[in-house]
Amino acid sequence: MAPQQDLRRRHFSLFPYLRSALGVPRKGRKNLIFKHIRRFGRKLATSRNDVRSHYKIEWGTSDREAEFYTEDISIGVLKWNTSANTQGVNIYATVGASDYPIPGFSANHRQEFFVGLIPEFDDIASRLAWLGAYTQMTGEVLSTGHTYRALQGLVDGHGFGGFVILSPLDGHPAPVVLEDGRHVEFLMVIPVFSDELDYARSHGVDDLLAKMESLNVPFWDPTRNSTFRTPEEGSLLV
Repeated sequence: MAPQQDLRRRHFSLFPYLRSALGVPRKGRKNLIFKHIRRFGRKLATSRNDVRSHYKIEWGTSDREAEFYTEDISIGVLKWNTSANTQGVNIYATVGASDYPIPGFSANHRQEFFVGLIPEFDDIASRLAWLGAYTQMTGEVLSTGHTYRALQGLVDGHGFGGFVILSPLDGHPAPVVLEDGRHVEFLMVIPVFSDELDYARSHGVDDLLAKMESLNVPFWDPTRNSTFRTPEEGSLLV
């Protein structure tokens, strides 16, 4: 992992990119820039203990935390390093997306998002935070089987075009009803390339996942190639 100061500096350098790349209508861009206000490794002063406790049952105590905010929305991202509890991957998960209601759903229906990756990929934290705020900032609901496409790529230098959104593959974290009555579902996301998003749009997310499985694509690896390109030649697979 890069030193904490370098990680923080990378988040600041992404501000101009975030202004234009994430697909928000122009009228909503005034609140778009997430500000990284705590380095990983410092504790968040939030009141989201129920969600944290649920995560702790699943994965143990988180190793690092960060918080991102706009003028109106604050989303935390927790990180768990690889361990037996995390099934050998680094897990990044939002905490705070469930503070906000989802348009078109019951007022008590809420969401959080997570991704499991190896090797670690801390640059995904700001993108995951953005996903947690996306519905509030655009009015568009994200759910199982949906895709999200960033206008200018997901993470600089890695080629990903967006996310596919899934139910947890093993059912965990399971949905939970919090003490205040909120019903929180946890949605798994996978970073994917633009051609994979195109395929999902034409054939469906289930067909994309089946294609990835048939080709043994390591969807948990942020250094992977697209499903539709060979690593040796970079040629399209048809």
